[in-house]
Amino acid sequence: MIATLSSRGRIVIPQAVRERCGLGEGDHFVIEDDPETQVVVLRKVKNPGQWFEVYSQCPDSFPIPARRKELYRPKG
Repeated sequence: MIATLSSRGRIVIPQAVRERCGLGEGDHFVIEDDPETQVVVLRKVKNPGQWFEVYSQCPDSFPIPARRKELYRPKG
């Protein structure tokens, strides 16, 4: 199957693939890429409401910034 990238950077996953893989509206994905081989892989992850499970599925680690109260103060 061939899919086309739109001018807005969107790719439509063919219906047959969505059905076989159980993909639906609102699903979330981790995107892995290898620019050398031009391979892009989408991996479905659980609902982001289950943040720890999503974090634990990430292939790369990243620093979690410290919470700063001044970011949450109302302006005025």
